[in-house]
Order: sequence, then structure tokens, then C-alpha cells
Amino acid sequence: PEARPPLPPRPPEPGRLGPEGHVGPRPPRPPLDPIQDFEVSVRRELGPMMEMVKDLGGPPIQERLQQARRAFEERRFEEGRDMLRMVGRQLRELHELRERDPKRFKLQREIAELDHYSALLGQKVRRAPNEEAGKQAAAELREVLNKLFDLRQEEREMNVRQIEGELKQLRESLEQRKARRDEIIKHRFDQLTGKAQMLDW
Repeated sequence: PEARPPLPPRPPEPGRLGPEGHVGPRPPRPPLDPIQDFEVSVRRELGPMMEMVKDLGGPPIQERLQQARRAFEERRFEEGRDMLRMVGRQLRELHELRERDPKRFKLQREIAELDHYSALLGQKVRRAPNEEAGKQAAAELREVLNKLFDLRQEEREMNVRQIEGELKQLRESLEQRKARRDEIIKHRFDQLTGKAQMLDW
């Protein structure tokens, strides 16, 4: 009888290795739902910090979250995830600052909110429908900028006081080292010559 031609190799099942070790064809991935992907990314990047957005970050952080959401809606997924990662870092830093220095946290929070509001007022001035509306928005913007300047000045004064405190500690440490000069040199000599181990028991 006439020999039959060999049967073609059976295609590997999806996800299994074929005869040459290649993965077989996978079923096509369903199209991404931008909003669902945004919500999944928010849970992954922010986690429990999401509950603190309003208390910690206020309007500026909420605006960044809206920008990230718009990036997902426009299918700029990587850009949106980068924004969420940045928001997550900011929230963690704000949380640590609130625990460590509540006064400075409150000041920085107020500065961030006024800075955000001043940008909105600037847009309002530029887009004013008439001269009167523009004057009102400009007057409000000047008032906000005056307050913002005073708060930033207060923050800088806090920074200066902190630096002065650190400098004072450094000077005290320097004076202590100077007073203990011979003792420090002797201890280092003993370390280098192997005698320090006998003294440390």
C-alpha cells in the first residue's frame, strides 16, 4: 500500500510549550478599560494612602489625581502611572512630616493650597469676560499673593532656625572634640596598634 504523508505537527495548546520549546499562541488580550486600569493602578500605587488624600494633600494632590485619570482616559498609561507614583511619594512624605512636625506640615499644606488657588486666579484674570470681572479677580489674586509671601517667609524663617540649631550642635561637638583631643588620639592609636581590643572588654 502507498505510504501516507506524515501528519502535520499538532499546534501546542495555548500557554504550553511546543516541540521547539516555544509558547503556543495565547488568546488575544481583551482591550484595556482605561478607568478600570486607573482604579487598579491607584490601589497599587497609593494603597491605604488613598484614604488620606483629602487630609494630607488637599486640592493640589486631588488635581494631580485628576490629571493622572485624564492620562489613562487618553490611553497614556505609562505617563498616568508615573503621575500616580509621584502622588504616592508625596503622600508618604506628607504623612511622615505630619507625624514628625505638625506645625511645619500645617504651614506647607496652607502654602500648597494657596499656591494652587493663585494659579486658578491667574487663569481667571486672563479669561475674564469683561474688565470689571478682571479687576475683581486681580484684586483677589493680589490678596492671595500677599498672604502666600508671608507664609513662605515664615517657612524660610523656620528653615533658618533649624539650620542655626544644627550649626549650634556642630559647634558644641567641635568644642568637645577639641577638649578631648589627647584622649581621641590615644584611642585611635590603640585601635591601629591592636591595643583597643584589650580596653573594650
